[in-house]
Amino acid sequence: MKKIFAKRETTLLLAILIVAVITTVINPQFLTPFNIINIISTNAANAIMAVGMTAVLIVGGIDISVSAQLVTVGVLAGKLMQMQALNIVTMFLAFFVIGSLLGAVNGTLVARTNLPPIIVSLAMMNIFRGFILDWTRGSWLMGLPKYFLSLGTGKWLGLPISIYILAAAAAAMHFILRYTAIGRQIYAVGGNKTAAVRMGVSLSKVYIFVFASLGALTGIAAIVYFSPSGAILPTAANGLEMTIVASVVLGGTSINGGKGNVLSTLLGVLLLGLIQNALVLAHVQAYWQNILNGICIVIPVIIDAVNTKREQGEYRLPHIFDRMQPAKAD
Repeated sequence: MKKIFAKRETTLLLAILIVAVITTVINPQFLTPFNIINIISTNAANAIMAVGMTAVLIVGGIDISVSAQLVTVGVLAGKLMQMQALNIVTMFLAFFVIGSLLGAVNGTLVARTNLPPIIVSLAMMNIFRGFILDWTRGSWLMGLPKYFLSLGTGKWLGLPISIYILAAAAAAMHFILRYTAIGRQIYAVGGNKTAAVRMGVSLSKVYIFVFASLGALTGIAAIVYFSPSGAILPTAANGLEMTIVASVVLGGTSINGGKGNVLSTLLGVLLLGLIQNALVLAHVQAYWQNILNGICIVIPVIIDAVNTKREQGEYRLPHIFDRMQPAKAD
């Protein structure tokens, strides 16, 4: 498995290098320290959510309600900030706890109802969005504390604070997946659910944990996402879930579960962010980013499906080629 991950990471690094060189030739402003740092900080919220989505995909699930959770956490915690009920420490705790609770709702529904995660998360996405829009009437949340804005605009040692938040979130998830019992159970359930149950793994515990973890990281991502503007827009982040899924799949996490890691996901986010930035610098129409997201999902999924069938000895040419085989002599 380590060899597979290493190969994927090498491929991603090579792709990042190729994109960087080509774009720099077209626009020399691309490969500058300022632009690279800007790309990383701009995609920090996406990367934090992608780190959480990695665990969900490894277990064989998916959560397309993350953009709705992002806004819901932002509005609920934003209301508390408007009431001056939070300081900078309790603000982080509020975003984290509210996000984990929303994620736990999804995880509990998946675990208890045995419904497909995509159906559960699709339903919850509409519930979250509808609730927030009805409550706020689509109005911005303004007048937030200065410490919230400082997180989005401040720097430490020359780097935006959002990068440090991303690093902490990624390190935490990497540690959980690689060095803890629940991390091993996540891979076990994603690899072979039946065998995992026979080994005594609690599916409910694993599902609730990964969805709650994604919710918690989405809550932290909401801080990074909304703090630069110092305001929270209830209609924000529409369609962001597809960018998150595309980044994780592009990073090599299997949509079928059992494979994936945090480092590859971060490289996937970086590659997608570089390509999107290159499109902007090249003055390409914005809708091409949606096309790009679709391509970044379907191609890795096809490759993963073909590789899985090859490993299982099930891969063969389509039936149409059977007719082209020479007839056997009598």
